[in-house]
Amino acid sequence: MRGLVHAALALLFGASVAFAQVGLPWPGPGTPNGGAAGYVGPCDTSVAGAGGCSFFFGLRAATGALATAHQALMDWNCTGPFSGTLHAQSSGDANATELATIASDCGSNDVFVNMYEQISGTNKTTKQGNGERFFNGVNCNQLARCWLGGFTAGSNLYSVSTTVAQPWSIAIVACGTSQGYGDVMAKSGAWDVGFTGANTTGMFAGSQVTATASDCGYATTPNNAHSIQDIANGSSSIIVVDGTATTGLNPGTTGISNNFGLGADNTNSSINSGPMSEYAAYPIALAAGSGAGQYGKVCNNQRVYWGTLGSC
Repeated sequence: MRGLVHAALALLFGASVAFAQVGLPWPGPGTPNGGAAGYVGPCDTSVAGAGGCSFFFGLRAATGALATAHQALMDWNCTGPFSGTLHAQSSGDANATELATIASDCGSNDVFVNMYEQISGTNKTTKQGNGERFFNGVNCNQLARCWLGGFTAGSNLYSVSTTVAQPWSIAIVACGTSQGYGDVMAKSGAWDVGFTGANTTGMFAGSQVTATASDCGYATTPNNAHSIQDIANGSSSIIVVDGTATTGLNPGTTGISNNFGLGADNTNSSINSGPMSEYAAYPIALAAGSGAGQYGKVCNNQRVYWGTLGSC
C-alpha cells in the first residue's frame, strides 16, 4: 500500500521488473448468472447500475456486448519470438484456442502482457520494465479461468481519460499471500486498493483504512480468493469482502487519477504477490440493498464466475 516497500521481497528480488503469473484455473466453468440469458459481466448495467464502469481491466469480458464483440483482453509476447492478442469469447471467457497457442508457442518461457482497458477498447499501457508477466507456461485447462500474480507480480503504467472523483468504487478479484503484500491497483501517494499485511485488505484516498481478508494459497492453488469492493465516499466509505461489509471508514477524499499501476503502484514499489484476475472502477458509491449500484450484485457476479468465497 502507500509507501509500503516490502523489505524481504526487495532483498530477494532487488529492483526486478514487474511480473505476473498464470496458474491453474479457479473453479469453473459456469455462467456468471447461471442461466440461459447469456453472459453478463461486471460492467453490465444490470450489475453495475446505470453508470456502468468507468474502466475495466481483466481476464474476461467486462460486458455481454464486449464478449459478443470478442473484445481484446491483452497483448502478449515471448521469446521465439512469438506474439499475439488474447480475446474474449461470447461466453465471456478468454479464448481457449488463443490460450492454447500461447502455451504451445511459449511453453515454460516468460510471457509478457499488456492489458486492454475494455471500456474504451484500447491498450492503455505504458511499459514499466517489461510489464506484467506470465511464467511457467500457460495452462487454463481449456476453462480460461486464468489469473495474474507471482513473487514479483506487478504493474504496467495505465492511464484513463478522466479523473473519477469521489464517490468511486473499485471492485477487484484478488488476494494477498505471505510471499508479499501490496497494491493491486494504485497511484503512489494518491489512492490505492490492495493488501496491507497478513489477512488484511486496505484502501487509501489520503488515509489508510483496512478490513479482514484471509490470505490465499500461492501459485498452484489460489484458494480463498476474494471478491472485494472498495467504496470510497469520504467518512461513509466501506470495504466489502465476499459480501461482508466493514462500514464507517474514512480513507480520505481523493479521486481516482491518471497513470496508475495494476498489481503494484505506479512506482513499482508496493507489489502484491497474490493472484489477481480483474479490476473494475465505477463512478458511484456501490450501494447496499436493492439499489442500482448494489455492491452485492457486483460481488455475486464475481463470485459465480471466479469461484470466490462468500455467499453474496
